[in-house]
Amino acid sequence: MNIPTNAICTLPYIAVRKDPSETSEMISQLLFGEIYTVSDIQQKWAKVVNQTDNYTGWCDAKLIKALSKEQVIELQNMKKVVVGQKWLDIHISCFDTSITISAGSILYQKQPGQFSINGENCNVSTNVIENYANTIDTVIYTAKSLLNTPYLWGGRSAYGIDCSGLVQTCFRVAGKTLPRDASQQIYEGNTVSSLQDAQKGDLAFFCNEKGSVCHVGILLSNNQIIHASGFVKIDSIDIQGIFDKNKDQYTHHLCAIKRVTL
Repeated sequence: MNIPTNAICTLPYIAVRKDPSETSEMISQLLFGEIYTVSDIQQKWAKVVNQTDNYTGWCDAKLIKALSKEQVIELQNMKKVVVGQKWLDIHISCFDTSITISAGSILYQKQPGQFSINGENCNVSTNVIENYANTIDTVIYTAKSLLNTPYLWGGRSAYGIDCSGLVQTCFRVAGKTLPRDASQQIYEGNTVSSLQDAQKGDLAFFCNEKGSVCHVGILLSNNQIIHASGFVKIDSIDIQGIFDKNKDQYTHHLCAIKRVTL
């Protein structure tokens, strides 16, 4: 099998696994419209690098939709629309199929109401495509639209999402690309000295007993946080960490606050 250099995700999402095996953990997802690089093929598995965040893993080679260099250039020169609403129904004319994509997906705009994928037309079946400003309000709006989304290790979509996936997707809609994992995201932005000085949209990071970053969420204020833990929800926060009223206990211990500029 010839290895395609570039490909595009034409499904709602593609699971990206740590190792080339169906039993290997899912560490991330490719979302609809994301362009990725294929560097290796091992039997039915493809080693891929997501061009959005440079995250590397393995996906099912049957799901690859190859792009030529010319097609990549064509897509890169188009206006990119990052979906900010939780769900969006689209019809892909070249495949004669309709699918539902989620927040974080990419559409490449050819002209108003018409989008392109793989050099073919991709007609959106609804005209409800919102324009999102590059503001913290957009980050918060997207996060709240994902409330009650189930937690899924490695998830980045409304089908299932993890804590850093929620942060990455919400900031991406607002025009800011962050790394994939919380342990990488903590190096972004500027440190906020205390929770009292925190603002809406700041990122709160939490550490385990060994001092390693294990969780992240988005502050709604200096006493509320939206995060993915079990599902996307809003909890109370203080200088100790996240307090779950239902459990009547602290679930995550605060270790840092960062402010990311859009």
